[in-house]
Amino acid sequence: MKKYDTVIFDLDGTLLNTLEDLTDSVNYALALNGFPVREITDVRKFVGNGISRLIELCIPNGLNNPQFDKCLADFRSHYSKNMQNKTGAYIGIMELLTQLSKEDYKMAIVSNKFDKAVKGLNLAYFGEYIKTAIGESKNISRKPAPDTVFKALEKLGSRADKALYVGDSEVDVKTAKNSGITSVGATWGFRGRDVLKQEGADYIIDKPEELLIILESLNNAESEQTDKESKLKLKYETEHFIICYGETDITCIDKVSKVLENNYSRVTANLNQKLQEKLTIEIHSDLKELHIALGFPDAPAWIRGGLGKHGIVIASPLNPPPGSSFDNVLNTAVHEFVHIIINKINDNTPRWLNEGIASFEAKDNNENWIRNTIKKGILENALPTFKDLDTGEDFDTFFKRDGYQFSYTITEAIIKIFGYDKLHKLIESPGKFEEIFDLTEKQLEDKWTEFIKKSYAGPNKASGGIKQ
Repeated sequence: MKKYDTVIFDLDGTLLNTLEDLTDSVNYALALNGFPVREITDVRKFVGNGISRLIELCIPNGLNNPQFDKCLADFRSHYSKNMQNKTGAYIGIMELLTQLSKEDYKMAIVSNKFDKAVKGLNLAYFGEYIKTAIGESKNISRKPAPDTVFKALEKLGSRADKALYVGDSEVDVKTAKNSGITSVGATWGFRGRDVLKQEGADYIIDKPEELLIILESLNNAESEQTDKESKLKLKYETEHFIICYGETDITCIDKVSKVLENNYSRVTANLNQKLQEKLTIEIHSDLKELHIALGFPDAPAWIRGGLGKHGIVIASPLNPPPGSSFDNVLNTAVHEFVHIIINKINDNTPRWLNEGIASFEAKDNNENWIRNTIKKGILENALPTFKDLDTGEDFDTFFKRDGYQFSYTITEAIIKIFGYDKLHKLIESPGKFEEIFDLTEKQLEDKWTEFIKKSYAGPNKASGGIKQ
C-alpha cells in the first residue's frame, strides 16, 4: 500500500498555460470600459488569487473604481467563451497524468479560477484522468485557505497525510501548508524556482515527470520522514548542529563536526548574529538521494548540497560529486549556514550581497575560477554594477552574469576596506550607502573597482585577493 496515493494539482500555471487567454480577456474588458490594456507580464504577476483580485490589480484604482463590477462581469463573460483559444497543457503533463492513472493515484484540481471555468477546462483537457475539479465559488473560501483542498480530499476519499499538492506559486505553497500537505513547486509556471524556494516548498521540480521520482522515493521509504529514508540512521549532536548520516560516513563525522563548529563560531562572530535553535545537517552518500532531499530530483551531478526540507543537505565528503573535494562539500554546508544567518538579520537581503557574503565566508568555490573571472572583467572593461547583480528571484541571470565571482569580491572589498560592522549595517539596510559608508552607490562601486584592480589584475600574489 502506498503511503502517498493522492495528488492535488493547481490548474493555471501548473497543468495548463492559460496566460494568453487570460490576458486577452483582461484586455477585452479593460478596453471595453475605456481603460488602458495590460502587458502579458503584468497579468502573469497578478494571477493566482482569483479573477476578482486579477481585475482589481489590472483596473485603475482597483476596487474603488466605479466600473469595477462591470469590468469583472465583462471579463467573466468573455473568458467563458474564449478560455480555450490559446490555452494548452504544458509539455509532459499528459504523459504524467497517464502514468499516475496507470499507477492508480487519486487526482484532483483545486483552483482560484471561478468554478465553472475550472470544471469546463478540466473536462476539456483532463476529463479522462481527473474527475474532481473545484474552483472559486460563494460557498467556499479560496486558496490559500485549505477549504478547497479539504473538499477535494473528501470527494477522493483520501487524507492530507497521503497527498501531495503540486502548484506553481506562493499561493499554492501556502495552501499546502495550511492543509497539512506536502508541497511540490512547479518551476515551469507563472512564478519560478526562487519564489517557491523562498516560500518553503517541500520539493521543487522543473519537469512534470520529476513528480514520479518524488512519489517513488516517498513510497519506497522505510520511514515517513524524508531525511531518514536514505539510510541516515546515525545521529551526531554538537553544541550547534544535529548531523544525520549513514554508516559509510562514520569515519569522517568527527572532522565534519569540528569544521562546522569552528565555522559557526567564526561566522556568528563576524556577522554578529546567532541562532536560537540547532541546525540539522543531512549527509547523503547517494547522489540520487541527495537530489531528492533537495527537492531537485533531476539536479546536475555536480550539485554538492543546499537547503532541504529539514535543514542543510550535503553530499558525503567521502564521496564528493564530480569536480568537488572533501573540503568543497563541507564548505557548501557552511555556505548554506551563512545564508540562514544573513536571512535571520534581514530576509530581504539582495542576492548579490547574500551570495557574496556566503561565498566569501564559506570559501566553497575554486579560487582560480574567481580570479580568472575578475581578471577578464577588468581587462574587457566589463565589470557589473551592483544593480546588474541584483537579479532578485532570477537565479539563472545572476549565474550568467558571473554573480558568484563578482559578489565574492564586492564582499571582500567591503570587509577589508570598511570592516564587518559596516557590512552588518548594509545587511540590515541595503541601499543606504551614504548613511553607512558616506559614499554614493557609484562611489562604493569605484572603491570596489580600485580594490580588485590592485588585488586581482596582476599575477597571483600571496598578499592579494582571495589569499588575504
